[in-house]
Amino acid sequence: MSQRKNRRGYDFRDLNELNETGTLLGRVGYKPVRSVYILGIAAVLFLLIGHLFGIIMALICLAGAAFVQFYVKDHPVMDVYDDAVIFLDPADASAGIRYTPDQVYKWTVNKDSSYEISVVLQGGDIHVAQSYQVSKANRLLKKLMAEKSEIKVIQSNYKGFGFTSKKKK
Repeated sequence: MSQRKNRRGYDFRDLNELNETGTLLGRVGYKPVRSVYILGIAAVLFLLIGHLFGIIMALICLAGAAFVQFYVKDHPVMDVYDDAVIFLDPADASAGIRYTPDQVYKWTVNKDSSYEISVVLQGGDIHVAQSYQVSKANRLLKKLMAEKSEIKVIQSNYKGFGFTSKKKK
């Protein structure tokens, strides 16, 4: 069994040792692919305006898309299967950590400036990965374990607390 720790202290194993037999639901990468396409389409639409403003905006959009396309390195962040989630090592995509839904207490996807996917395990350990494809990660994790999302866990913990309304007779 070959284990190695990365700089965050996660114990990654070789993917061949994980013996994943489930069906792959999807792979989440790091680079914001959809945003690059949107910037490209916006640039074409701005060029169709034909005025100086449209040309300047098209150049700005193309510069942003080119920067992301050529300077942001893409690497797989996680694979979601029908029975587990595998977080991949950012430095070596042939190594990962496998978590089943039974091991996970809750998960959350931060769509704010941090762009983080975090999984809290039953023992209290937290695994955090960064990706600009947070919408895709949210959709795939909902397919696998919707009841473990942070919102659902909070709602189930506080069920019955708070205000209740009674209908007047």
